[in-house]
Amino acid sequence: MRGVAFSPDGARVVTASWDYTARVWNAATGEPIAILKTPEKLVNSAAFSPDGARVVTASSDNLARVWDAATGKPITILKGHRLAVKSAAFSPDGARVVTVSSDGTARVWDVSAIPNGDVFQVACAWLPDRDLRDVASDYGLKNLAPICAGDPPLPDPPAPANSP
Repeated sequence: MRGVAFSPDGARVVTASWDYTARVWNAATGEPIAILKTPEKLVNSAAFSPDGARVVTASSDNLARVWDAATGKPITILKGHRLAVKSAAFSPDGARVVTVSSDGTARVWDVSAIPNGDVFQVACAWLPDRDLRDVASDYGLKNLAPICAGDPPLPDPPAPANSP
């Protein structure tokens, strides 16, 4: 375990772990509520937003992420640090996130305007040109056509078979 924090109401706990996850737990029963999975990098810290609706994680992939605390779905990725993000926390009003990195910097991010919802729905709403290449690359997707049409993203097409 790398870190742990209670939700503001004390009903849940979020843990940051060596296994590339943060997990939200019911504090009374110990039952898991949500798993927040990063792509094969340590989660260094995790913290709830003041309203308990979101979690921010800091990880060794140089990123911080904001998640839906109830579902475990990603809301946004905070990019900009050059080395591992060691810690992240919400401001008391929940409008900002502060991160600190091994690159010797601290950053303050405005997250007040980020809507809740599926990361692709959010991107479609925010990007008028519907250019989702950066978002999709974070998820390993190449076929973007159905995303803004309301369909789920499609997996990458299979590699062509080698002919003899």
